[in-house]
Amino acid sequence: MNYSDLIQSIRKRFKFSSNDSFHLEYSSPACSSVYLDNESDFKMLFCCAKIYHMDNVLVTVVKDVGKSCSSTSVVVDDCAEMIDENDYLGDAFKDGPQKFFLSDEWGSYLSHAGQKFESIADFRDKLRKFAVQSGFHYVLSRNDSIYVNAVCANRDVDHCGWEVLGSVASINQCFYITRFNNVHTCRGMIRNRSHRQLGSKIVRTCIESTVCLNLGLKPREIMSNFKSTYGYEISYKVASRAKKRCVEKMYGSECDSFSMLSWFREAVLETNPGSSVVLEVDESTERFKRVFVAYAGQIQGFKFSLPVLYVDGAFGKSKYKGQILAATGRNGNKGLLPPVEAYWA
Repeated sequence: MNYSDLIQSIRKRFKFSSNDSFHLEYSSPACSSVYLDNESDFKMLFCCAKIYHMDNVLVTVVKDVGKSCSSTSVVVDDCAEMIDENDYLGDAFKDGPQKFFLSDEWGSYLSHAGQKFESIADFRDKLRKFAVQSGFHYVLSRNDSIYVNAVCANRDVDHCGWEVLGSVASINQCFYITRFNNVHTCRGMIRNRSHRQLGSKIVRTCIESTVCLNLGLKPREIMSNFKSTYGYEISYKVASRAKKRCVEKMYGSECDSFSMLSWFREAVLETNPGSSVVLEVDESTERFKRVFVAYAGQIQGFKFSLPVLYVDGAFGKSKYKGQILAATGRNGNKGLLPPVEAYWA
């Protein structure tokens, strides 16, 4: 049976003529009113029934009579034809062995008013994951260092009442939910393998430990591992940005590293007397141009090296590009001296 067969069955049962206009509605534990307008909505009905373990679904037939409406109800599985729900469900919802993902617990991250979170950042992270796992989108009507107020993205269109409001307590700096309405009154929710709000911030929290152990992890590998572990598909761009966020959290951002070069020069000259650190910046823009570093021990070593100099270079692969040059020599035992380095953008 498909959506067209359902419509024909309803017309036949209630003796509707071809000129009669009507629409279908049903409800689920997550949404009080969901419209049934096309084949996609019909498939979504079976997905909801599977998720919430519903033996049958009560569909309301609303007949449009001018500006007024009259309604009656029909159970979908009252039709003469047997319906195999596996014909309508995706792989994640079909009968049989079902794979469990680490993202399954995301749907329980938000539960009630008064719920406590370690910080406002912790709440924002769990709010994103809750929306992804529940299959809806939200917008922030207020978002600052104290308050967060999120509403369903369909609030203006379908007047959906889903909302969560919370604030940071001054006594312990923890975040508490003060108001939470977890009922969607919009057209419904659907979980896909991809989600608009599944960005690099969420992915970073999921892959941080993996990247810490393997900095050579490729974005394609992150995409594949994330799909098999969490059940969602992410783009190459999101995977790449998530890895970059992990590296920046561990080692700091490249921008901050450039801003600390002046401090680095002073620290080297203070703790390693006789060292040479040359830092050049553009006088008009104060932007970095080049830096040369040679520690005192390296300088002393070159005084007793053989009259041969080895120079090698490489191109930087970060967004700032640049080039790195290193020079070394051989001592009397034919060993290599520690190289001195220069870098310029």
